[in-house]
Amino acid sequence: MTTNTSSAPLVRPATPADADAVIAFYDDLIDEIGSLPTAPNWEKGVYPTHDYLRECIAAGEFFVAELPDALGEKDTRRLAGACLLRLGQDEEYDRIPWKVDARPNQILVVHLIASATWAAGRGVGRALLDHACSEARRRGCTVVRLDTLTTNTPAQHLYERYGFDRLGNFDLTYPTTGTMPLVIYELGV
Repeated sequence: MTTNTSSAPLVRPATPADADAVIAFYDDLIDEIGSLPTAPNWEKGVYPTHDYLRECIAAGEFFVAELPDALGEKDTRRLAGACLLRLGQDEEYDRIPWKVDARPNQILVVHLIASATWAAGRGVGRALLDHACSEARRRGCTVVRLDTLTTNTPAQHLYERYGFDRLGNFDLTYPTTGTMPLVIYELGV
């Protein structure tokens, strides 16, 4: 787990008991930012589906970030962010000219990374990336990879400030979302 102080984000594995809260988190986020030009290409019922989120949580691939709930009881925490960390990469990534040469079991890919709008500026994105890099090293990976839409400039700024190498723009095609213009990133760990 990420080192924590009282106001810092706490990142931990999601459990099946978190599934409803994780589903509500993504549904609420899609409602809040889905129409913005910088929003990810997520759509309720299409990606991420509730079943997909439950499967990823059950597989131990999902992580949540929590912050103290300023409005709630003392010592309670509120879901402030989440991400999926998957060992290996999709076939679409195979055509990218990666800088870090790695076998599939040495690659950790970050998917669905997000922070709640109310938690903006509180270090949730950085905490999730810290955890992804720590998890990658723990699993013996040599690289962390991720992508974002070319229009998602806030995510691009976060990844570049964090130290990820921007490898360029690529059109990648997935069954659930179709062809998307993406910016591809990687970071050796």
